[in-house]
Amino acid sequence: MVENIDSKELVSLVDTASGDFVSASEAFADISALFQAIAAASPADAMIHRLARLGEDLADRRAADYEKLQIDFNGHTERFMRALRAKEAS
Repeated sequence: MVENIDSKELVSLVDTASGDFVSASEAFADISALFQAIAAASPADAMIHRLARLGEDLADRRAADYEKLQIDFNGHTERFMRALRAKEAS
């Protein structure tokens, strides 16, 4: 089974996932900005203001989560590529 795995394809899929995580992180950052604008346009004691702040905090956390995943997956891609190059060189 392991012999049937295309290592280059696997690395490509991990790299693609890394790019998808960048897109997700950016989308959550954009959503956070929308919530921030809603909060800024509403009275501080209004329910909509509190909900907007909650949405902003949640979106910020998700953006950070996906940014961390992207960094992790970039590291995996680099490590896998070094291993593939070493295998091809031997």
